[in-house]
Amino acid sequence: INSMLSTLLVAEYFKPSLDFCSKVEAAWSSSSRIIDSWMDVFVEGAGWIKGTSQMMSFMAYGVGMLDLCNGKFPTSAPNATPTDSPMILTPSPSDEPTISPTETPSPPIACIDSPTKFLWDNRTLSCKLAGKKNKCSNALIQNHCPLKCIKCNDFKCLDSPLMFYTSKSDTFTCAALHGLSKKKRKKMCKKNSKVRKTCRQTCAYCTS
Repeated sequence: INSMLSTLLVAEYFKPSLDFCSKVEAAWSSSSRIIDSWMDVFVEGAGWIKGTSQMMSFMAYGVGMLDLCNGKFPTSAPNATPTDSPMILTPSPSDEPTISPTETPSPPIACIDSPTKFLWDNRTLSCKLAGKKNKCSNALIQNHCPLKCIKCNDFKCLDSPLMFYTSKSDTFTCAALHGLSKKKRKKMCKKNSKVRKTCRQTCAYCTS
C-alpha cells in the first residue's frame, strides 16, 4: 500500500487534477477509519505484535503523505521557464578621459653660415673657402661660419664680427647695422637677406 500511495502522490505532482491529496486528507481526518484499518490488520491474522508494527508503519507513511499534501512540498510541477527574465547588470560607461591638446613644439632654429664673403688678411674669403683652407680654428671665422666650422651651439644666433660684402664693392658690418635707428634696422633686416643671415642677433634671426 505504501508503494501505491507513493505512485499516486507522484502522479498528482505532475497532474494536479487527480486531487489525490484531498482523498488522503479525508481518509486520515477520521479516527474511526484509522481504527477500522488497524482492526482489519488484526482480523487478517497478523497478530498483535506484527499487526501493530505494520499499522504503525502504515500510519507513519500516511501522516507523511498528509504533510506533503498540506503544503510542505509543492503539489504541482513548476513552470518550465521562469516568468521573469533575469536581471543583467551592465556597468555604466565611465566618462572618456579628456586629453588636453598640447602645443606643437616649434621646429629648431636652423644653423646657417653667412652667405656673404668677408675680408681676412687682406683677402676675400667665403665660408666654403674658409673650410677648405682650414681657417675654422679662428673664433671670428667660427662666428661668421658656424655651420661650416661646426660651432652652431656657440654662434648660430650671434652677429658676425667681420666686415663683409653686401655687393661686389660695398662692405658692411653688424656694428654699423646696430648703430642705425630701430626703424632702419628693421627695414634692412627685412629687405636684405644677406644682412639678416649675417647679423643674426641684431636681426633677431633666432626669435623671429
